[in-house]
Amino acid sequence: MTFDFIDYVLDFYGSGGIYDMGATREQVKEATQKHIETANFPFDGDTIDREAVRDILIKEYGLIFPKSNGTKKNTHIQVS
Repeated sequence: MTFDFIDYVLDFYGSGGIYDMGATREQVKEATQKHIETANFPFDGDTIDREAVRDILIKEYGLIFPKSNGTKKNTHIQVS
């Protein structure tokens, strides 16, 4: 398991993350290990793996996936 991946997940789901679920480093490490042990595909440390870890955090730790607190502005395209 790579610490870069742990930090990557925390940037999204840790305190102050884009989708702040309040996940702790220990929770992310344990969820990542569980994902690696149970996944039906190779671990690449990419978005698919991050989202799989997120799902474990929700299921195993009861964390809640919030709305984004990111700084992206919504853009709407008007079709006439």
